[in-house]
Amino acid sequence: MKTLVIAEHDNASLKPATLNTVTAALQCGGDVHVLVAGHNADPAAAAAAQISGVTKVLHIDAESLAHGIAENLTAQIVALATGYSHLLFPATASGKNVAPRVAAKLDVGQLSDVTKVLSADTFERPIYAGNAIATVQSLDAIKVLTVRTTGFDAAALGGSAAMESLAAQNNLKITESIIGFNKDKSKISDPALSQLIKVGGYYELQIKFSLEGSYTNFMSYINQVHSLRRVTSISTINMIKTTEAMANKTDGIKADFLSSIYVKK
Repeated sequence: MKTLVIAEHDNASLKPATLNTVTAALQCGGDVHVLVAGHNADPAAAAAAQISGVTKVLHIDAESLAHGIAENLTAQIVALATGYSHLLFPATASGKNVAPRVAAKLDVGQLSDVTKVLSADTFERPIYAGNAIATVQSLDAIKVLTVRTTGFDAAALGGSAAMESLAAQNNLKITESIIGFNKDKSKISDPALSQLIKVGGYYELQIKFSLEGSYTNFMSYINQVHSLRRVTSISTINMIKTTEAMANKTDGIKADFLSSIYVKK
């Protein structure tokens, strides 16, 4: 039985929530490994190796992992998952973004905001806005948990875990930049949402995405973006190569597109 903790970091250092999550992992039993997936994240990986109780640090370095984009990070975790009985994430914004994707890809349930480990398959988590505590048992072969860090002490330092470098899964290279913040309610690019914008007090935030990678990953990302945002326009770069790649469903997709999301003012 082995547990994999997905480290939260900024490439230069570990976030404190990782230490609390390691404590929860140690209580699950078995060896504890930590995954540090990023770009130029050697300092974060070295810090993870110093956490007491951690036996191995898995370090994946790729430009596509520089900003912790959920789709790319999920691919790395899913590729490793079969070697572990537990996958633990801090219950932070990042952890809550990635964990459900991993659970869905593995076709298992997710246990959220775990505050106590009773055994390898039984946990406590708050319900009813923290007014009650539920005891939950998971029968899944791979258990995906988000850990409420306030429920566990931070793991001590002073360890010397082994380090293993792994190749990244084939990801899209994704960059995004904000190109406009539309506060003019009369000039919303999506007419269907104009009433929502005017009445609900939202602003339109226009973002430019640049994608480069395989057909499979490209289509997966586009489908997710369509479900989460309103895509307003797509333009391809290197049109001939992109068209051939789309037709043959191979690598070589390269495209820019604009997307709008709507934020509360």
